[in-house]
Amino acid sequence: MLPIPIDVLEHILGHLDEASLAKICQLNKICCFYSQDVLYRELRIDGYSEVLETLAQSTHLARRVRLFRISFICTKQKIPDELLCKSLQNMTNLRALRIFGLDLSVLDQCTFRLVSFRTSHHHPHHLVPFLHSQPSLKDVALGLSFSNDVAFASTCLPNLTCIFAGSHNSSQIDQ
Repeated sequence: MLPIPIDVLEHILGHLDEASLAKICQLNKICCFYSQDVLYRELRIDGYSEVLETLAQSTHLARRVRLFRISFICTKQKIPDELLCKSLQNMTNLRALRIFGLDLSVLDQCTFRLVSFRTSHHHPHHLVPFLHSQPSLKDVALGLSFSNDVAFASTCLPNLTCIFAGSHNSSQIDQ
């Protein structure tokens, strides 16, 4: 019997739900490798999750994440800053970040190059240096208005094509 071509396997996996992908991971190494790619490509977390521990411990899985959305607005759970920092630092291929209800100091040591960034809470002390370190950003949404004492260099965000700044909730700026 001929094996399924990889491009066909990737196409099939792209149409499966998380539970099915997790089962496919148990078949063999090849299925596991390609299923993990789909499973970890876009992660949305509301509150604390064991997924953060996995991302902090497993760089090969964290590198697969392209879109990461994490929100602590509607939960009273507390996440250790070290765990979130390590998870984000391991996501070296991250391209889109949605971060709501968290202190942006967790971004200080990150090396990813974002194309899209959205947040609802920020402090200029952490946000401005972070934005200066992200020249590839094209799309930015900031949920709270800046104070008048925030300054950006003229070379900051040279590729920016869309910016939203206003006092809206996270679901509005996550669109």
